[in-house]
Amino acid sequence: MEPSFVVLGDMLEKILLPFFEQQQKQGDADSRDDEAEYDTKAMTLQRPWDSFIKENRAEWKVRAEKEEAEKKAKAAATEAEAADKKQ
Repeated sequence: MEPSFVVLGDMLEKILLPFFEQQQKQGDADSRDDEAEYDTKAMTLQRPWDSFIKENRAEWKVRAEKEEAEKKAKAAATEAEAADKKQ
């Protein structure tokens, strides 16, 4: 899931940042006295989903470990029942 959101964020930056830069330049052109340099590399789009992905990854890992332990316990119980039936 994380790679999808990385691509999504990259696409949003490519689409939205030129628009924001254009608006910033246009707004500053109306109110500035001297020429200003714009550092387009410094502009970044916030990605609020990053923290949620990290939290979810940790929760999914714990859940997967718990499910794996339950699966092993169930398999062991099934094997024990099968062994009792053979006797």
